[in-house]
Amino acid sequence: MSDGDGLVCAYMLDGKGGGREVSWAELYGEWPPENFIWVHFQRTGAKGRQWIFEKSGIDPVIADALFGSEEQSTEEWIKEGHPRCLSFLGGIAVNLRGMNLNPGADPSDMVSLRAWLHPEMAVTVRQRHIMAIDDIKKSIANGAGPKEAGDFIATLCARLVDRMTPALTSLQGLVDELEENVLADHSDELRTRLGSLRREAIANSRHIVPQRDALTTLSEEHIGWLDESHRARLQGVANRISRHVETLGFIRERATVIQDEITNHMAQRSNQTMFILSVVAGIFLPVTFITGLLGMNVGGMPGIESPWAFGIVTGLLLAIAVIEVWIFRRFNWF
Repeated sequence: MSDGDGLVCAYMLDGKGGGREVSWAELYGEWPPENFIWVHFQRTGAKGRQWIFEKSGIDPVIADALFGSEEQSTEEWIKEGHPRCLSFLGGIAVNLRGMNLNPGADPSDMVSLRAWLHPEMAVTVRQRHIMAIDDIKKSIANGAGPKEAGDFIATLCARLVDRMTPALTSLQGLVDELEENVLADHSDELRTRLGSLRREAIANSRHIVPQRDALTTLSEEHIGWLDESHRARLQGVANRISRHVETLGFIRERATVIQDEITNHMAQRSNQTMFILSVVAGIFLPVTFITGLLGMNVGGMPGIESPWAFGIVTGLLLAIAVIEVWIFRRFNWF
């Protein structure tokens, strides 16, 4: 199978946790199949789009929701894939998001997955590679995969959330590190890392909160093939996402505290600098006044003819500066 033609993988499940891979020839053969089938497509594959609209028997409304229009860009398709759940004609259409764990990618740049679940089949469509799908493929190969539609959607949602946990744990570790360093280091690098952390936490929250709501709605759908055990599993996944949402909230709050600490330190350092400059200016103000007064080019200035005048004035200025320093220290002005 090749992503270029749209088909990433297809499995005929045996109802016991295992299954076998299905080829294009079988997908274009007798339909619908006897057993539950899962088909996973790359959105940009033309052959996959053709099969969905011409062979699958899926309502055109759902097919459009899965693939989007042919003119639609990748960015538009991903943006419109906001997590949500919709019951339609005995099936469920659901949009989900997962962490982008592909090499070199930003985890907060979420991957989008659209799915259609029906008692006879599951169709999932991706734009980027999704590791949670790889987990399901491995579980099927090991005979521990989903058995039918309800089990499939519960497993899919659980694997997406499982893949979120390490990334969020990494964020927690980063904020712990920043809290330890904030008292000793207020460099531009620390502020840059803090800004990146806050942006990532906000970006994750923007996608995870709607996913929690979508899974809660899914767990409450009254669909015949979605039994109480499936609903309980989905509600459990929604609860785990709620804890992730709380974790992101704590991360943002802690990041705000760190930012306040950095801001306070910078303000204190600025105040100290201004204080020192004020003291220096205060010391030199009388001295500058005297030198300015003696520097006037007018007649009658004292000491013009005396060879000792410069030394006397210099000594007087030093004495004034010493007296000022003593006064400042005497009144604890610095």
